[in-house]
Amino acid sequence: MGEQQCVNSETTFFRDKLPFPGRLIVTSYKLVFVPNDRRRCGKLQIPDEYLNVPLGTIAAVEKVSSKKFASCVCFEVQTKDGRRLDFMFPPIEKDATGERIFNAIQVYAFSGDEKFSFAFSYKSSEYANVGWTVYQPAADYARMGIDFASKECAFRAAAINLDPKFCPTYPQLVVVPKAFSDKDLERCARSWANRRFPVLSYFHAPTGCSLWRSGEERGTADGSSRKLVAAIVGSKPKAKLLVLDVRSRVLESEAGSAGYPGCVKDSCHIEDTQKIRESFIRFQQLCNDEKHDYCLCITKWVELSRVISGTHI
Repeated sequence: MGEQQCVNSETTFFRDKLPFPGRLIVTSYKLVFVPNDRRRCGKLQIPDEYLNVPLGTIAAVEKVSSKKFASCVCFEVQTKDGRRLDFMFPPIEKDATGERIFNAIQVYAFSGDEKFSFAFSYKSSEYANVGWTVYQPAADYARMGIDFASKECAFRAAAINLDPKFCPTYPQLVVVPKAFSDKDLERCARSWANRRFPVLSYFHAPTGCSLWRSGEERGTADGSSRKLVAAIVGSKPKAKLLVLDVRSRVLESEAGSAGYPGCVKDSCHIEDTQKIRESFIRFQQLCNDEKHDYCLCITKWVELSRVISGTHI
């Protein structure tokens, strides 16, 4: 079906209390504001990308009251990446488009009905009622350049998780070092939270580099865990394995990671999730403040973002 236009209307967008007349277009995939005077937006450093909002990134849309425009339909759109867009439409008695746009956003962004989801409607005829078969692990590993039939391949596809009860958060087919048997995996899994033992997530065929994921270790690793990590290290000779600890500071201090030969450990030192959530809420509230630069420093959101994303790989 593809992207379909739902509503198209003249409106006024406000930034720092300054009005920008233009058109607001809502499709089945995104919300776009097209200003009448693009050069004016450019002078105020409002890029086109800021005014192009995929519906999946919208966190909330709320009607707001305005003393200056009491008879008009006004609402604000808040996005998950901190944007806030304020729109004003003519009184509903004269033009009900503002109300239609508000309702369209509610339906396509928050209804929960898959028929209004762009991802489902775009491929609905191809994947109807067979959602669990969309992802094909074997085909994905082949795309990465892993040839399990080759004698030189250092990995194998383990079927230990065909019954997802073994590890509900892992796919049914997981990739592990070839030298590691399913019995070894069963013993090893006991040493990792929720049985999330290290499994391959990505392989870069040209360099032989690989990316692995796991849960946190439960105390000191036993022999089988050490054997698994050693096999991962051995999958690329003369290379070091970087173990990146992304737990919060609290968990990191409560349970240290066991040392492994051939590994280098690094930590992100992330604050606990409650502090990160509170920081982001303050950041959203102050994005449009007239003292933006000063207020942004108070939230500490930029500082926390650097810590979260600033790995040393």
